[in-house]
Amino acid sequence: MPSQVIPNQAYAFWVFVYIAAAVQAALLALALWRRPVNTEANRVLAVWVALTGMDLLVKAVYWNSLSPEWFRAYRFVALFPFLYGSLFYVYVRALIETRGFRLRDGVHLLGFVVMLALNAHVLLMSDQQMQALSARWVAGEKSIGSWFDVPLFVYSLSYVAAALMRVHRYRRRLRERRSDAERMSLRWIDVMAACQVVIWIIATTQWLATLPGIDYRLLFGAVAAWVCVVGWLSLNQPPVAGEPPAVAWEGAQPHTTDPDDARFPAVETRLAQLMGGDEALY
Repeated sequence: MPSQVIPNQAYAFWVFVYIAAAVQAALLALALWRRPVNTEANRVLAVWVALTGMDLLVKAVYWNSLSPEWFRAYRFVALFPFLYGSLFYVYVRALIETRGFRLRDGVHLLGFVVMLALNAHVLLMSDQQMQALSARWVAGEKSIGSWFDVPLFVYSLSYVAAALMRVHRYRRRLRERRSDAERMSLRWIDVMAACQVVIWIIATTQWLATLPGIDYRLLFGAVAAWVCVVGWLSLNQPPVAGEPPAVAWEGAQPHTTDPDDARFPAVETRLAQLMGGDEALY
């Protein structure tokens, strides 16, 4: 999704923004990895933020020089958005269930793996071929990499929607169990998701139409701003009360009579004897 050909000077402001965000992402990832609150979920978030920082750094270096030597790395990080939506879902689930990343969670990375395999021929091009491809991109050719835009939107946004559905169900069950649920209801997740929606709206707009100021640079400027939002929210989040293991089972089973209900008939019989028999109380 390249922009029209623009001199290097036009990228100077965004290069500065991306480098600043990449540095913050590195520091934030370290802080999240070591944070004792919501440990397992924050480690998933740390990996996600670190990947975002790497993405921004590579873009900053390439856009600063438009050097074909960096275009291979540029095309590689262009596939990272296939991780962002699924990692958001894995993060939300880890936060709600208070458990870390497991081997079977690797299924959520398959979108990235598939796209990496489909783009392997580009990443394995010779230096001469990569230089020619970089020159076409700098010249403003929009066909480079545009074929996976639709799969990216569908795949990533479906994960964002699934994550928000899990948050909604968790919030509802939490209010049923806790009187202080409002302060623990993961509203910062809504803010993070809203930021992602803004990013995807910019991505869709610049993909479908050519509007002044709505371009690839603004898109990743929004990603850089998202890193700042995540930093503030994640380092100030309260501990999250994980769902008890029985919640999933209870959701799948019909409500049954409480085991204590078996005592009710005996109690009623005894009360009737006391009230109406020889042992009446009054």
